[in-house]
Amino acid sequence: LIMTKDEMSSILNIFYVTYPASYEKWSRNQFAIANDVWLDFFKNIPYEIVMKAVKKELSENRTNFAPSIGEIMYRVKELISVYDSDSAWDEICYLVRMVDIEDVPKAIQGLDDISKQIYTTRDIQRMKNTAGALEKEKPHFISLYSKLKDRKEAEAVEKGDLLSISNDSRLAALGVSESALQIEHKE
Repeated sequence: LIMTKDEMSSILNIFYVTYPASYEKWSRNQFAIANDVWLDFFKNIPYEIVMKAVKKELSENRTNFAPSIGEIMYRVKELISVYDSDSAWDEICYLVRMVDIEDVPKAIQGLDDISKQIYTTRDIQRMKNTAGALEKEKPHFISLYSKLKDRKEAEAVEKGDLLSISNDSRLAALGVSESALQIEHKE
């Protein structure tokens, strides 16, 4: 486990203090069960990352209710993931508009793995030769990219393989080193 039971408890205590109405009728047993449930979802994520996600959610939450597991997990993925559909689409547009058709096979290798699942070299070459192709393709690409991104992020978080959806600089900005994450993940 990367997240300990005590660390998870400290996060839930923040919710208890911040949203007392959400927990006013809870027993000690309910808190213990909630701690176990939350820990099961976040056990493979470093405390520092989850805490930053909690702070981001609390700073933007405009309801009187404590955040759900899903809301915090969304914030975690938002913090760690390098995948972004708009940036990926910009890369596709660059390939279609700026790269010579014979250089597409080499240039496509620079795309992220999700974009490469969506478009092949032949697809990029076809778009280069079809007027208005980019405008027609964008909604499809953004939708499919988002679905594949969500699936990839969920699998990575469940496996505790955060390195597959992040990078050194992003993790460092969150106060987590890649090497520490690898060591903890292997245990």
